Amino acid sequence: MPAALQFLRLCYLPMMIVCTIGCGSNSLEFFEKKDIEQSAISLLESNKSDDAIDLLTSALEDEPDNYRYMTLLALAYTQKHGIDPLQLAINMSSNSAVAQGNGLVSLFPYVPAATSDRISGVTKASELMAAIPSESRTNADNFKFALINVACITLLTKSLDTNQDGTLSADEIASLSATVASQIVSALAIASGSLANGTANSSAEGAQTKISSISAGIEGESGASSQDRLKSYLSR
Repeated sequence: MPAALQFLRLCYLPMMIVCTIGCGSNSLEFFEKKDIEQSAISLLESNKSDDAIDLLTSALEDEPDNYRYMTLLALAYTQKHGIDPLQLAINMSSNSAVAQGNGLVSLFPYVPAATSDRISGVTKASELMAAIPSESRTNADNFKFALINVACITLLTKSLDTNQDGTLSADEIASLSATVASQIVSALAIASGSLANGTANSSAEGAQTKISSISAGIEGESGASSQDRLKSYLSR
């Protein structure tokens, strides 16, 4: 079972037990909703992300403010596009190179090929998490939101590697547009803020340290714009 789904199971079961005891007359409605959640989780465990997306998208049409459905749908999109947020955090935490030199390039091995479809799908996952009001996000939601943005950052940067050799040449770095640079810097800020408000564990702390290091490295470069500073950072 992917690491992110194991994490969901741990969050899901205690909540179900508590509500079974305390919901009273609302228990039927609760379990109807839980049936959808459980079905979505089971589909994800079976790597049927498209089916999970269809199920949750339909459920959100009836309950557009159901934040659990949004969280699961975001996870379905990441799974569909080969991203496991928790595993990404574990990899980041264990890779000392992320905090040294060009930390963004050191993340390339932890994400699949940076296709436009994959970037679009992971961006959709980020937008779903962003649609949940900050006061309604759990610590676990913040953790997932942060790592989805780390995946976006890495894919956007990796998309510059047109010859797919795992490094960025001067010409590839020069192709960085102002729009993509702005997206990367914005996603870094979201990731850093969400990790600070997320689940406290060694993987989260390690990921936060690495993201803070990357952000500080970019800000420490010379340049009049975020595009210039990012280009300078990627040239390390």
